[in-house]
Amino acid sequence: MYFRQVRASLADLLGADRLEAVVQAAATLQGRSEDSLRGIACGKVDFFPRRMQAVLSALLPAVGKRLIPAVRRTPRGAPNAAFGAAANLALSPVAGWGFYRLGEDGRLRFVSKA
Repeated sequence: MYFRQVRASLADLLGADRLEAVVQAAATLQGRSEDSLRGIACGKVDFFPRRMQAVLSALLPAVGKRLIPAVRRTPRGAPNAAFGAAANLALSPVAGWGFYRLGEDGRLRFVSKA
C-alpha cells in the first residue's frame, strides 16, 4: 500500500502573522521562551506516518472482533425519551485511532462513509 507522505509544520499551516500570535500567547501562558516554541512550531511532522499505516493495516482482520473488555457500566446522560430508546450505548466509542474506533462493547469498528 502506498500513500504520498505529507509533512508540514504548524508554521506551514498558520502563516507568519498567526504563528507569531500563537507563539507569543503560548510563551506567556506557559512561561517558556518564544524562540523555543517557534522552533517546535517550525518542526515538520508526518500527517500519516508509515508506522501508523502499518499498524492500521495489521488491525484490519480484527474489525468486528472484541479487542478489549466491554465497559460494564456507562452513564446514560440525560437524553430525551426518543433518543434514549434509540441509543445503542454498546457502539459508543471508547477510543479511536486512524480509521478505527473501539466501542463500549470492546469491538473494533472501521469508520467510513459510503
